[in-house]
Amino acid sequence: MKVLVALILLVQLPIHKAVPTAPPPPLGCDDPESEAAAELAVNYINDHSHHGYKFALNRIENVRVIPQVSEELAELDLLETECHILSPTPLENCTVRSFTEHAVEGDCDVKLQNLDGKLSVLASKCHSHADSNEDVTRVCPDCPLLANLNNTQVLTAVTAALNSHNSKTAGAYLKLLEIGRARIQVIARIRAILTCKQNTSSMVIAQVTYSQPGQDTSAGLLPNVVQGFTNHNLRLSHNNPFASESSSSEFPTFVVAAKPVVKRTVGEAAQHDKVARPVGFVPPPPPCPGRVHHFKI
Repeated sequence: MKVLVALILLVQLPIHKAVPTAPPPPLGCDDPESEAAAELAVNYINDHSHHGYKFALNRIENVRVIPQVSEELAELDLLETECHILSPTPLENCTVRSFTEHAVEGDCDVKLQNLDGKLSVLASKCHSHADSNEDVTRVCPDCPLLANLNNTQVLTAVTAALNSHNSKTAGAYLKLLEIGRARIQVIARIRAILTCKQNTSSMVIAQVTYSQPGQDTSAGLLPNVVQGFTNHNLRLSHNNPFASESSSSEFPTFVVAAKPVVKRTVGEAAQHDKVARPVGFVPPPPPCPGRVHHFKI
Protein backbone atom coordinates (compact mmCIF):
# COMPACT_ATOMS: atom_id res chain seq x y z
CA MET A 1 0.00 0.00 0.00
CA LYS A 2 2.84 2.37 0.80
CA VAL A 3 4.44 1.74 -2.58
CA LEU A 4 1.19 2.57 -4.36
CA VAL A 5 0.89 5.92 -2.56
CA ALA A 6 4.45 6.84 -3.48
CA LEU A 7 3.83 6.08 -7.13
CA ILE A 8 0.73 8.24 -7.21
CA LEU A 9 2.65 11.19 -5.75
CA LEU A 10 5.46 10.81 -8.25
CA VAL A 11 3.05 10.75 -11.14
CA GLN A 12 1.24 13.86 -9.94
CA LEU A 13 4.33 15.99 -9.34
CA PRO A 14 4.90 17.01 -12.99
CA ILE A 15 1.30 18.20 -13.22
CA HIS A 16 2.02 21.03 -10.76
CA LYS A 17 5.22 22.16 -12.48
CA ALA A 18 5.24 25.92 -12.96
CA VAL A 19 4.52 27.08 -16.50
CA PRO A 20 7.04 29.72 -17.70
CA THR A 21 5.57 33.14 -18.23
CA ALA A 22 5.33 34.42 -21.77
CA PRO A 23 8.07 36.85 -22.84
CA PRO A 24 7.13 40.52 -23.18
CA PRO A 25 6.39 41.78 -26.69
CA PRO A 26 9.52 42.92 -28.56
CA LEU A 27 10.39 46.60 -28.52
CA GLY A 28 10.35 48.55 -31.76
CA CYS A 29 13.38 50.70 -32.48
CA ASP A 30 11.20 53.81 -32.75
CA ASP A 31 9.16 53.10 -29.61
CA PRO A 32 9.35 55.81 -26.92
CA GLU A 33 11.01 53.36 -24.52
CA SER A 34 13.72 52.59 -27.07
CA GLU A 35 14.24 56.28 -27.79
CA ALA A 36 14.60 57.00 -24.06
CA ALA A 37 17.15 54.21 -23.67
CA ALA A 38 19.10 55.47 -26.69
CA GLU A 39 19.16 59.03 -25.34
CA LEU A 40 20.55 57.81 -22.03
CA ALA A 41 23.12 55.66 -23.82
CA VAL A 42 24.35 58.51 -26.05
CA ASN A 43 24.72 60.83 -23.06
CA TYR A 44 26.67 58.11 -21.27
CA ILE A 45 28.96 57.64 -24.27
CA ASN A 46 29.70 61.37 -24.51
CA ASP A 47 30.19 61.74 -20.75
CA HIS A 48 32.72 58.90 -20.71
CA SER A 49 34.67 59.84 -23.85
CA HIS A 50 38.00 61.60 -23.40
CA HIS A 51 38.99 62.63 -26.94
CA GLY A 52 37.44 64.02 -30.10
CA TYR A 53 33.89 65.26 -30.46
CA LYS A 54 30.45 64.57 -29.09
CA PHE A 55 28.24 62.16 -31.01
CA ALA A 56 24.52 62.35 -31.69
CA LEU A 57 22.06 59.53 -32.34
CA ASN A 58 21.46 58.82 -36.00
CA ARG A 59 19.59 55.49 -35.87
CA ILE A 60 18.64 52.70 -33.51
CA GLU A 61 19.66 49.54 -35.31
CA ASN A 62 18.29 47.00 -32.86
CA VAL A 63 16.86 46.63 -29.36
CA ARG A 64 16.63 43.39 -27.42
CA VAL A 65 15.03 42.90 -24.02
CA ILE A 66 16.30 40.23 -21.61
CA PRO A 67 13.46 39.99 -19.06
CA GLN A 68 15.20 37.43 -16.84
CA VAL A 69 17.73 40.03 -15.68
CA SER A 70 15.82 43.24 -16.49
CA GLU A 71 18.36 44.25 -19.12
CA GLU A 72 18.22 45.77 -22.58
CA LEU A 73 20.77 45.54 -25.39
CA ALA A 74 20.84 48.40 -27.88
CA GLU A 75 22.75 48.76 -31.14
CA LEU A 76 23.16 52.42 -32.08
CA ASP A 77 24.45 54.36 -35.09
CA LEU A 78 25.91 57.74 -34.16
CA LEU A 79 27.26 60.76 -36.06
CA GLU A 80 29.97 63.19 -35.00
CA THR A 81 28.92 66.73 -34.08
CA GLU A 82 30.81 70.02 -34.18
CA CYS A 83 31.00 70.18 -30.35
CA HIS A 84 34.26 69.04 -28.83
CA ILE A 85 33.97 66.58 -25.97
CA LEU A 86 35.13 69.34 -23.58
CA SER A 87 32.52 71.82 -24.78
CA PRO A 88 29.81 72.70 -22.23
CA THR A 89 27.26 73.06 -25.05
CA PRO A 90 24.32 70.67 -24.51
CA LEU A 91 24.15 67.90 -27.09
CA GLU A 92 20.76 69.06 -28.37
CA ASN A 93 22.41 72.34 -29.41
CA CYS A 94 25.32 70.67 -31.21
CA THR A 95 25.21 70.55 -35.01
CA VAL A 96 25.89 67.22 -36.68
CA ARG A 97 28.69 67.51 -39.21
CA SER A 98 27.38 67.44 -42.75
CA PHE A 99 28.22 64.72 -45.23
CA THR A 100 30.45 67.12 -47.21
CA GLU A 101 32.52 67.87 -44.08
CA HIS A 102 33.71 64.25 -44.22
CA ALA A 103 31.39 62.82 -41.61
CA VAL A 104 32.48 60.39 -38.90
CA GLU A 105 30.15 57.56 -37.87
CA GLY A 106 30.08 55.69 -34.58
CA ASP A 107 28.72 52.17 -34.01
CA CYS A 108 27.93 51.29 -30.41
CA ASP A 109 26.59 48.33 -28.45
CA VAL A 110 25.16 49.37 -25.09
CA LYS A 111 23.84 47.23 -22.25
CA LEU A 112 21.29 48.90 -19.98
CA GLN A 113 19.47 47.82 -16.84
CA ASN A 114 15.82 48.62 -16.21
CA LEU A 115 14.86 48.33 -12.54
CA ASP A 116 11.35 49.48 -11.71
CA GLY A 117 11.32 51.75 -14.74
CA LYS A 118 14.68 53.37 -13.94
CA LEU A 119 17.27 52.95 -16.69
CA SER A 120 21.01 52.84 -16.14
CA VAL A 121 23.93 51.97 -18.42
CA LEU A 122 25.98 48.89 -17.48
CA ALA A 123 28.49 48.71 -20.33
CA SER A 124 29.33 50.20 -23.72
CA LYS A 125 31.41 49.06 -26.67
CA CYS A 126 31.99 51.35 -29.66
CA HIS A 127 34.13 52.07 -32.65
CA SER A 128 34.07 55.07 -34.97
CA HIS A 129 35.36 55.68 -38.48
CA ALA A 130 35.29 58.38 -41.12
CA ASP A 131 33.27 57.96 -44.28
CA SER A 132 35.33 56.79 -47.25
CA ASN A 133 37.12 59.37 -49.40
CA GLU A 134 35.36 57.95 -52.45
CA ASP A 135 31.90 58.59 -50.99
CA VAL A 136 32.75 62.22 -50.22
CA THR A 137 34.40 63.04 -53.55
CA ARG A 138 31.56 61.38 -55.46
CA VAL A 139 29.15 63.95 -54.03
CA CYS A 140 31.57 66.86 -53.58
CA PRO A 141 34.75 66.55 -55.69
CA ASP A 142 36.24 69.79 -54.32
CA CYS A 143 35.54 69.17 -50.63
CA PRO A 144 38.67 68.79 -48.46
CA LEU A 145 39.15 65.35 -46.95
CA LEU A 146 40.23 64.33 -43.48
CA ALA A 147 43.97 63.99 -43.02
CA ASN A 148 45.87 61.81 -40.59
CA LEU A 149 46.25 63.49 -37.22
CA ASN A 150 50.02 62.99 -37.36
CA ASN A 151 50.36 64.34 -40.91
CA THR A 152 53.47 66.55 -41.18
CA GLN A 153 51.55 69.40 -42.81
CA VAL A 154 48.90 69.21 -40.12
CA LEU A 155 51.49 69.40 -37.34
CA THR A 156 53.16 72.35 -39.07
CA ALA A 157 49.86 74.22 -39.35
CA VAL A 158 48.99 73.48 -35.73
CA THR A 159 52.34 74.81 -34.54
CA ALA A 160 51.97 77.96 -36.64
CA ALA A 161 48.44 78.61 -35.40
CA LEU A 162 49.40 78.15 -31.77
CA ASN A 163 52.49 80.35 -32.06
CA SER A 164 50.53 83.07 -33.82
CA HIS A 165 47.84 83.13 -31.16
CA ASN A 166 50.27 83.16 -28.25
CA SER A 167 52.35 85.95 -29.81
CA LYS A 168 49.29 88.22 -30.19
CA THR A 169 47.66 87.61 -26.82
CA ALA A 170 49.21 89.20 -23.76
CA GLY A 171 48.81 87.35 -20.48
CA ALA A 172 47.01 84.38 -22.01
CA TYR A 173 49.11 81.39 -22.97
CA LEU A 174 47.54 78.46 -24.76
CA LYS A 175 48.85 74.92 -24.53
CA LEU A 176 47.67 72.28 -26.98
CA LEU A 177 45.70 69.36 -25.58
CA GLU A 178 44.95 67.47 -28.79
CA ILE A 179 44.31 67.83 -32.50
CA GLY A 180 40.62 67.10 -32.96
CA ARG A 181 40.49 66.77 -36.75
CA ALA A 182 42.25 68.15 -39.81
CA ARG A 183 41.39 68.47 -43.48
CA ILE A 184 43.83 69.26 -46.27
CA GLN A 185 42.34 71.22 -49.13
CA VAL A 186 45.50 71.88 -51.15
CA ILE A 187 49.13 70.96 -50.52
CA ALA A 188 50.03 74.22 -48.75
CA ARG A 189 46.66 75.02 -47.23
CA ILE A 190 45.43 73.12 -44.17
CA ARG A 191 42.30 73.51 -42.10
CA ALA A 192 42.85 72.18 -38.62
CA ILE A 193 40.75 72.21 -35.48
CA LEU A 194 42.82 72.57 -32.34
CA THR A 195 41.85 71.95 -28.77
CA CYS A 196 43.88 74.11 -26.42
CA LYS A 197 44.09 74.92 -22.75
CA GLN A 198 44.26 78.42 -21.33
CA ASN A 199 45.43 78.34 -17.73
CA THR A 200 42.84 75.92 -16.31
CA SER A 201 40.06 76.63 -18.83
CA SER A 202 39.71 74.58 -22.00
CA MET A 203 38.85 76.16 -25.32
CA VAL A 204 38.82 75.28 -29.02
CA ILE A 205 40.42 77.23 -31.86
CA ALA A 206 38.25 76.19 -34.77
CA GLN A 207 39.02 76.06 -38.50
CA VAL A 208 42.42 77.75 -38.37
CA THR A 209 43.90 78.13 -41.87
CA TYR A 210 47.63 78.62 -42.46
CA SER A 211 49.56 78.51 -45.72
CA GLN A 212 52.94 79.40 -44.19
CA PRO A 213 54.57 77.22 -41.52
CA GLY A 214 55.96 80.20 -39.56
CA GLN A 215 58.67 80.06 -36.93
CA ASP A 216 58.48 77.18 -34.49
CA THR A 217 58.66 78.50 -30.94
CA SER A 218 56.55 75.83 -29.27
CA ALA A 219 59.02 72.99 -28.93
CA GLY A 220 57.65 70.31 -26.68
CA LEU A 221 54.08 71.65 -26.71
CA LEU A 222 52.61 69.22 -29.21
CA PRO A 223 51.21 66.13 -27.49
CA ASN A 224 51.43 62.67 -28.90
CA VAL A 225 48.84 62.18 -31.62
CA VAL A 226 47.17 59.03 -32.85
CA GLN A 227 49.41 57.50 -35.48
CA GLY A 228 47.90 57.06 -38.93
CA PHE A 229 44.26 57.82 -38.04
CA THR A 230 41.95 60.62 -39.18
CA ASN A 231 39.71 60.62 -36.10
CA HIS A 232 39.79 59.72 -32.43
CA ASN A 233 38.22 56.28 -32.21
CA LEU A 234 35.44 55.78 -29.68
CA ARG A 235 36.99 52.39 -28.98
CA LEU A 236 39.63 54.13 -26.87
CA SER A 237 36.99 55.05 -24.28
CA HIS A 238 34.34 52.37 -24.85
CA ASN A 239 35.58 48.80 -25.20
CA ASN A 240 33.65 46.72 -22.67
CA PRO A 241 33.00 43.24 -24.17
CA PHE A 242 29.99 42.72 -21.88
CA ALA A 243 28.04 45.31 -23.89
CA SER A 244 27.78 43.08 -26.97
CA GLU A 245 25.02 40.70 -27.93
CA SER A 246 27.34 37.69 -27.76
CA SER A 247 28.14 38.36 -24.11
CA SER A 248 24.49 37.83 -23.22
CA SER A 249 24.17 34.45 -24.90
CA GLU A 250 24.21 32.73 -21.53
CA PHE A 251 20.73 34.08 -20.82
CA PRO A 252 18.00 31.68 -21.98
CA THR A 253 15.42 32.86 -24.47
CA PHE A 254 11.90 31.63 -24.93
CA VAL A 255 11.41 29.41 -27.94
CA VAL A 256 7.97 28.88 -29.41
CA ALA A 257 7.38 25.32 -30.56
CA ALA A 258 7.04 25.11 -34.32
CA LYS A 259 3.66 24.08 -35.65
CA PRO A 260 3.52 21.12 -38.02
CA VAL A 261 3.67 22.21 -41.64
CA VAL A 262 0.73 21.14 -43.78
CA LYS A 263 1.41 21.14 -47.49
CA ARG A 264 -1.10 22.99 -49.61
CA THR A 265 -1.80 22.85 -53.27
CA VAL A 266 -0.87 25.82 -55.46
CA GLY A 267 -4.54 26.76 -55.77
CA GLU A 268 -5.10 26.70 -52.01
CA ALA A 269 -2.02 28.84 -51.41
CA ALA A 270 -3.07 31.41 -53.98
CA GLN A 271 -6.58 31.61 -52.51
CA HIS A 272 -5.16 31.99 -48.98
CA ASP A 273 -2.90 34.86 -50.05
CA LYS A 274 -5.85 36.85 -51.41
CA VAL A 275 -6.60 38.49 -48.08
CA ALA A 276 -9.01 41.39 -48.20
CA ARG A 277 -7.16 44.68 -47.59
CA PRO A 278 -8.85 48.06 -47.09
CA VAL A 279 -8.28 50.66 -49.78
CA GLY A 280 -5.03 52.55 -49.17
CA PHE A 281 -3.71 49.92 -46.77
CA VAL A 282 0.00 50.31 -46.03
CA PRO A 283 1.72 47.49 -44.14
CA PRO A 284 3.37 48.64 -40.91
CA PRO A 285 7.14 49.13 -41.00
CA PRO A 286 9.36 46.49 -39.41
CA PRO A 287 10.13 47.15 -35.73
CA CYS A 288 13.88 47.51 -36.42
CA PRO A 289 16.00 49.21 -37.58
CA GLY A 290 14.53 52.58 -36.68
CA ARG A 291 14.29 55.82 -38.61
CA VAL A 292 17.35 57.78 -39.74
CA HIS A 293 17.57 61.05 -37.82
CA HIS A 294 20.12 62.79 -40.06
CA PHE A 295 21.64 60.92 -43.03
CA LYS A 296 23.01 57.46 -43.72
CA ILE A 297 26.63 56.85 -44.64
